[in-house]
Amino acid sequence: MRSFHDESGRQWNIDIDDAAIARVATIGVDLTRPRRGDVDLLSELGRDTALMCAVLNLVLQPQAESRGIKPEDFNRELGDCAAAVGAAFTGAIIDTLTPEHRKLARQFRRSL
Repeated sequence: MRSFHDESGRQWNIDIDDAAIARVATIGVDLTRPRRGDVDLLSELGRDTALMCAVLNLVLQPQAESRGIKPEDFNRELGDCAAAVGAAFTGAIIDTLTPEHRKLARQFRRSL
């Protein structure tokens, strides 16, 4: 499990489990497939901030709800911690992949 701290100092634990994968699938993103044709999931999320926030909100939804934090408030709290969020999320995605996909994802990450 990977984690990061928001601007208020709260720790968020990113756990890409079956429930998180199912929540994210509701917006058409398949976290179990690092590549769809010519589209690399991690690159797409890195370029599309709104999509990344939507995915993060869904992955972290149980934690946010237990803390009484709305998605728009969570997004504001990300602020300057985008690099830490990206590293934690990328690591969590890589942790869930098959060994073959994990190797490719690590190679991609090193190329950034």
